[in-house]
Amino acid sequence: MLAAAWWALVGCADEDGSASTAVAVETDESVVPGSPVGFDLGEVSVTTTDGGHRTFSVWVADSTDERGRGLMDVTDLGEAEGMLFVFDSEGVARFYMWRTPMPLDIAFLDADGRFVDSAEMEPCLEPSSASCTRYAPDEPFLMALEVPAGELDDLGIGPGARITRS
Repeated sequence: MLAAAWWALVGCADEDGSASTAVAVETDESVVPGSPVGFDLGEVSVTTTDGGHRTFSVWVADSTDERGRGLMDVTDLGEAEGMLFVFDSEGVARFYMWRTPMPLDIAFLDADGRFVDSAEMEPCLEPSSASCTRYAPDEPFLMALEVPAGELDDLGIGPGARITRS
C-alpha cells in the first residue's frame, strides 16, 4: 500500500478504511476554545496557478500526534489561513473529517511542493469515524494543505501551483 510507512493516526485512515489510534490532548485554559492547540505557526509561499506569488501563515502538523489531531474540534483558525500536514516521506493515504466541524478543502502536494490533487471535505460529526467519508489522491504526496471550504481557489492553489515552506 505505501511507499513508506507513515499513516497510522486519527484524521487519516489506512487503505482498508480503518481508523487508528486516538490521541490524548492536554488542554490549556489560555487557549481560545475552538482554536488549534499545540501547533507551531509557519509560513508557506505559493506560486499560484496564474504565476503570481503570495505568502501566508499556516499551522504546521509535522509529528504523528499533530497530524493525528489536525483540525479536530477547531472552529477558528486564528491567525492562520489553514493547516499544513507534513510527512516524513511520500506515500498514499486517506484523510477524513471526524470531529471536524468546519467544511475544508484539501490540496495534496508532492515532495517538490507541486499540486497533485484536491478535494472538498465535509464535516463528519458521527459518534464513530467508521462512517466518515475518506479523501485521497491517486498519487503519492508528501504534504497536504487544509483550508476553509472555497479558499483554495482564492489562494490560487490548483493544477500548476507550487507550495514551499518558508
